[in-house]
Amino acid sequence: MNGNVTYTPGGFPERFESEGIVVEYSELGEVQQGSPLVGSLTVNGTRIPGRFGGPPLIARNAVFVPRYRSSEWKFELCRIAPETRAETPLTSPQDLTWPERVDGDILYFYSDVGRTALSQVNLATGELRLTEVKPEKVNPFEALVVFLLVPFVFVFSVSTLLLALFWMGVTKAWSKIKGA
Repeated sequence: MNGNVTYTPGGFPERFESEGIVVEYSELGEVQQGSPLVGSLTVNGTRIPGRFGGPPLIARNAVFVPRYRSSEWKFELCRIAPETRAETPLTSPQDLTWPERVDGDILYFYSDVGRTALSQVNLATGELRLTEVKPEKVNPFEALVVFLLVPFVFVFSVSTLLLALFWMGVTKAWSKIKGA
């Protein structure tokens, strides 16, 4: 991957090549609107069973990639050995796993879209340290706007409905008068 470009789970190329390893995605699509992309994955031309998210991280002669678990609607970070195509799960299922980098034996990954919760897994021991995903702080001004906007939207919707019903009644009455 190009060190100057940051790809996201919702936007990444279909092909990556590094360290003699070629990772390709096909049939990419969102599980639901706004979710990370998932699709079929091939490593060095061999299809790996299952659905995978991205972007992948190629390091230490392995591919680190989020595997989508459709039964739980979650992702688990796994390691794929290119020679054997063997998958090794590294994390329990998470809402999101976004591999960042490998430093020594430590694989760093994010578990949130905002990239605020940097977690880590020790590749030698398997020890996992998850960082708590902190909920976003709500801007009080935005909350006030939403609070004040809801009644106006409701009143507008009801007014539009009443006007439509009135117009339908007027049109029907006019057609009766004209036809009589």
